[in-house]
Amino acid sequence: MSKRHRIAVIGGGISGLSCAWELSRSGADVLLVEAHERVGGLVRSGHTDGYLFEWGPNSFPSTATQIRGLAAEVGVEDRIIEASPDAKVRYIYFGRRLEPIPMGPGDLMKSRIFNLRQKLRIMMEPLIPKGDPEKPESVAHFIARRFGPAPARTIVDAFVSGV
Repeated sequence: MSKRHRIAVIGGGISGLSCAWELSRSGADVLLVEAHERVGGLVRSGHTDGYLFEWGPNSFPSTATQIRGLAAEVGVEDRIIEASPDAKVRYIYFGRRLEPIPMGPGDLMKSRIFNLRQKLRIMMEPLIPKGDPEKPESVAHFIARRFGPAPARTIVDAFVSGV
């Protein structure tokens, strides 16, 4: 007879919730500990003046079959909202206004987010050598090495957070 494991998961953000779910499915006795009144971590939604606002990372690629599978397992797959085609244009708050994030060379050249020198550096990305696979690097370091420090400072946080 195998002993049932008792495990505490600290933090009820998306990672903690996923971890607790998987541990529970494997037969463990799980205690989820969350410091705040609600779970979900940075992922949350709210309505203001008739508009739906999303805070924190709130999207995943439509090809993410594991996430869709998890949503189905926990019974929330029907609550997934597909992105509107209008959502293809993403914005970042820069220079005291919303600026579209350039998604291609043409957009980049028209963008007010980067100066000409930074734009040329970004366009040189295909010529930058690959990093050393033996030396792990953060997303910010990868972007700074491939595109330059300005994109790393300006856009990385927005993308990592789910823009």
